[in-house]
Amino acid sequence: MSKSRSSVRNRKNSEKKFILAVGSLLEQSGFQSIGVNSLAKEAGLDKVLIYRYFEGIEGLLNAYIPFFPDWDLDDVTADEGKNASSFLLEYASFLVQNKVYLEVLRWGLVNENKLTLHVSSHQKVVHEAMVKMFKREGLEQDQAAGVSRLWLDSINFFALNQLKSEIYPLPTQDKVLGKFRLFIQQALPIFQTA
Repeated sequence: MSKSRSSVRNRKNSEKKFILAVGSLLEQSGFQSIGVNSLAKEAGLDKVLIYRYFEGIEGLLNAYIPFFPDWDLDDVTADEGKNASSFLLEYASFLVQNKVYLEVLRWGLVNENKLTLHVSSHQKVVHEAMVKMFKREGLEQDQAAGVSRLWLDSINFFALNQLKSEIYPLPTQDKVLGKFRLFIQQALPIFQTA
């Protein structure tokens, strides 16, 4: 094998290690842990390679986007018979099960980068899907948009509050989803009659 093939293979392996390190650090330690030194340590590589391969952290975050755990709305919205309650519960379940997504959602509250912009764009798509869901259930466009925004922000808020902190232990996913289920069942009829 020629030296150039070997170096290309090594570069690809190193790039993959850095990309995996982004997800690993987000899940283990949160967005505050994302830095050149911590990423290099997590990947087991020299930090200079982040600049050489990705031109910095922003480029690395951009390279991570295809590996980012978005909610696949195609499956969710394909079912025309799905009601708003099940749609909201599926979204809540997705959030509770995806700490990386939640961490980037939280990161977007304090900083803007390629990854937080990706999540922001995804949130707009989720909102549009919720609007369609509420319109199918009989709400007018303005009502559906307002109710959808309220639901999306409420679910995001509750899910973000479930992130592990030093003060409060992280409840089990079943406990969190039980709270979401109760909240959705009790509050949804109020919005649908408005």
